[in-house]
Formats: sequence, structure tokens, C-alpha cells
Amino acid sequence: MNLKINELLKKIEELKKDTVPQWGTMTAQKMVEHLVNTFRVSSAKIIVQCYTEERKLPILKRFLISDKPLPREFKSPANELVPQDYQFQNIEIAKSNLLNEVEDYYNYFKQNPDAIIMNPTFGELNKEEWERFHIKHLTHHLTQFGLLP
Repeated sequence: MNLKINELLKKIEELKKDTVPQWGTMTAQKMVEHLVNTFRVSSAKIIVQCYTEERKLPILKRFLISDKPLPREFKSPANELVPQDYQFQNIEIAKSNLLNEVEDYYNYFKQNPDAIIMNPTFGELNKEEWERFHIKHLTHHLTQFGLLP
């Protein structure tokens, strides 16, 4: 497992059901469920299309591999596909499911090291690009909920 991703996932444990975001409208549980779905996409359990114009993909790929953070109010067009109701009974079950999905993600790329999986914003990503994405994405949401500076 990527050490940085592992460190970020440990911060999720500090998240409580009533943790209030510093921006945005997601509840803490909705954010964890959003991460669950993102890891499902990255292990090809959920197949999505890319909503970004082809001509913009090279710029976004450069951003992805940069150290620049996701903008505060960044919204993925795939968010519209997420069910509005909660997927899990509570945040603790959601966190447990997140850890399972992360494990499945690593197993998927262990078995399919050359896989290319579609990301709804950044287009087709390989294992290394998905790692960069997950680090950037987890950092974004942990910052949103005050778990990172």
C-alpha cells in the first residue's frame, strides 16, 4: 500500500458523524461514501465516462502530476451519479467499507498492473496516475473537514 495513502486513511478515523466541513455541503458520512465510490471507480467496479473535453485532458494531466492541491470548491461532474440517500447505516460502516474498497483497489492493480481506468475528470489513468489522484483527492477532503491544515 502507498504509504502516503495509508497515512491519509488513518486521518479518516478521526472523522465523526457530526464533523462539520469548512466548505461545501457534504456531511462527513457523505464524504466517506464519496471516497468509497471513487475507489470503486479506480478498481473498475463502477465504470464511468470522462466528462472533460479531450483538448483539456493534457492540461488536467499536468495538474494531476503536479503538487498543486485540488481547488476548494472543485466538483466532479460524476458527483451527479452518486445516490442522494446514504449508502451505509452510519459513518463507521462507511469507513469500514472505504478500507475494504482501498484493499480491493490495490488487489485490482496487483492483478492488472497495466490497467487503464477511466476517471470522470482526468480521463484514462494508469496505476501511478490513480495513486496521484487518490492522494490529491484524500488530501482535498481531509482538508475540507479540518483533519489536515
